[in-house]
Amino acid sequence: MSDIDRRSFLCLGAGALALPSIASSAGSCADRTRKGEWTPLVEGPMSAPTSPVLKKVKFTKIEINVGVEKPFRAIHCSDSHVAYMTVNDLLSGNNDLELAMFNKRLLQKPDALPSLAACVLKARRERIPLFHTGDLYDYESAANISVVEDAFKGVGECLYAVGNHEYHGHWRNGIKGAEIPPARARLNAAMPHDLTFASRIIGGVNFIAFDNGGFSYELADLQFESMKREFAKGLPTVVMCHLPLWSEKAADDRLNSAGPFGECKPLKDRSSLRGLFYGCPFGSDRMAKRIVRWLKEQKNLKAVLCGHLHTECSYRFSETAMQYMAGATYKGNAYEITFV
Repeated sequence: MSDIDRRSFLCLGAGALALPSIASSAGSCADRTRKGEWTPLVEGPMSAPTSPVLKKVKFTKIEINVGVEKPFRAIHCSDSHVAYMTVNDLLSGNNDLELAMFNKRLLQKPDALPSLAACVLKARRERIPLFHTGDLYDYESAANISVVEDAFKGVGECLYAVGNHEYHGHWRNGIKGAEIPPARARLNAAMPHDLTFASRIIGGVNFIAFDNGGFSYELADLQFESMKREFAKGLPTVVMCHLPLWSEKAADDRLNSAGPFGECKPLKDRSSLRGLFYGCPFGSDRMAKRIVRWLKEQKNLKAVLCGHLHTECSYRFSETAMQYMAGATYKGNAYEITFV
């Protein structure tokens, strides 16, 4: 382990019981330091051109044709899986369970926070939009929500498509049905826009983000109506979500560990695909299947950005749109997209 990596790891360990922050300016960093909080990784020398934080991520450059006169760039990242807890988080339940899971997840993903910081830092420095397609944190905790609050500060344009880990995690027994609305409300308060459905027009392109993480079935009607209104604007449109939209070829490759999924464990049978793709033909969510069928028919749909499968790849979604799955950011993967 190099001196830089060793220092970064020790910083992460030292900050584990504090409230980590990706601050938006040197001033806010100083304010937090005076309060006795952990100094964020992206401040000070980390903001230099040779920042070791930026080296945590390989930004794969791709080009998406949306038909704009003036090309522009954006960062697309997904599945950061930041795993932090405050002391109160650790003491809030079964201490042995929380401590064991915290240590396990932190050791599994030691680069989760610096890799997220690299994406935020690049978007800020280059003044380009930041798109994140879910599972920003690994489980709900006060510390992780604090990371969410700070992650989008200082980024001019940003959109977030919520994942499944925001509603449940592995450190407890999972979110029960009655607890999903308050969990959504807590995260919503930390976000720059509503999680159910949001849109931004950037550079003449309509970017849409909607929650398809698997815990919002009751919101599908509202999402579908909002989606139809946005597409009616007639602008070239890019859809963002966490779960990939159903694609027969992508599903077959994942089922059989073929193509870009060659290193993934083969699935037992096709029923396992229901938790991996949104709108499975053999799934029980009729509205999800309806939304996917409808999207395939929209001529102004130019691309789908998603994550969830922790594998960087792309597949044809419709006649006019490719689907781009971002690799897991905690593994050092993200897209730098040029829209042309």
